[in-house]
Amino acid sequence: LGLLTLAGLALRSSAGGETFLCALCATACLITGVAWLRRRPGDTPQRLRLGVSVAFTIWFYSAVRALVPAIGMPLQDSALLRIDELVLGRTPSVWLHSSSPRWLIEIFSAGYLTFEVYVVWSFVRAFRGPLERALEFHRLVVTIFAVGYAGYLLVPALGPRRAFPEMFDGGWAVGLSSQFNTWIIDRWSSLYDVFPSLHIAVTLALLQQDFRYARRFLPLVLPVGVITMMSTVWLGYHYAMDLIAGVLLFLLAYWSLGQRTARRQAARVIRPDCATAPVLKNRADSCPVV
Repeated sequence: LGLLTLAGLALRSSAGGETFLCALCATACLITGVAWLRRRPGDTPQRLRLGVSVAFTIWFYSAVRALVPAIGMPLQDSALLRIDELVLGRTPSVWLHSSSPRWLIEIFSAGYLTFEVYVVWSFVRAFRGPLERALEFHRLVVTIFAVGYAGYLLVPALGPRRAFPEMFDGGWAVGLSSQFNTWIIDRWSSLYDVFPSLHIAVTLALLQQDFRYARRFLPLVLPVGVITMMSTVWLGYHYAMDLIAGVLLFLLAYWSLGQRTARRQAARVIRPDCATAPVLKNRADSCPVV
């Protein structure tokens, strides 16, 4: 993702600019850190390696606001709106907003903000658990983030409420939670984080991981996840096509993870003479994979 972004900046004559240099530095730190930690033995360096890629993911989200204008891709709000209108007659957020009471907007605004809390909490739980689980979580969730960020750069859009405010009756900041949500989004979002909807794709991935490893939390996280996903269109942040793309992104990442896991399991053939070898921290220490 970092290398492709650098290529896009260079092709748009942005090489040498502040945005290009910042992206170059971040990408170099990612590649260097991951490559060095990958060769280090032990559990801790591998967890740090995952942490480096997570740090790059966080940086990249904040950088999208500057990367999109630097690359020069045109906004695609009109195209996404036309697709919604062609399929559904109008984009769903228009009629959902017009028929929503103030208290419902407040609930969905609070639900939208819980996404970041759920993501951070899930990362902490996964990285504190067994390394294999941390690796699986990382491959699924960070892959979704990376592909989603590529979508932000290739199909930049502002979302219905920003691109077409005249389509909505009444305001969005009607109470405390909606005002706080609007303040956070206006100041800290990447601005072009519309297609695909990562609130959909990542939330589905987190729910899948909790269903597999932490079902005791499902009574808590499932309602929160559903409200979060519904709020994406209810609050006018996304077009219907963004939600469909988010679901497809999750399904593709989940299928890819399953294929990778199956290949790794098929390749782990243990030598017969190791069947009774003592088990160390990692079976590979006493029984190499052949």
